[in-house]
Amino acid sequence: MNVRSQFYLDFQARLGALAEIKHIDLYNNQLEHLKEEETFNFPAVFLEFGKIPWTAPANEAKKARLILWCIL
Repeated sequence: MNVRSQFYLDFQARLGALAEIKHIDLYNNQLEHLKEEETFNFPAVFLEFGKIPWTAPANEAKKARLILWCIL
């Protein structure tokens, strides 16, 4: 499993523990296309990953800068 998938699953598990949150998903413009999308309950949280630039400094583990948006 890649880092992005694991992060999403961990994020989903933590938010899923909150009874107030009814739907958690990756963002794919669902709010722009409500009539065409499958229905989901509110309040909803959508997670979107930005581009993840990786660097590999000499003799070090790879590093990344993660940009992520939470759409509530």
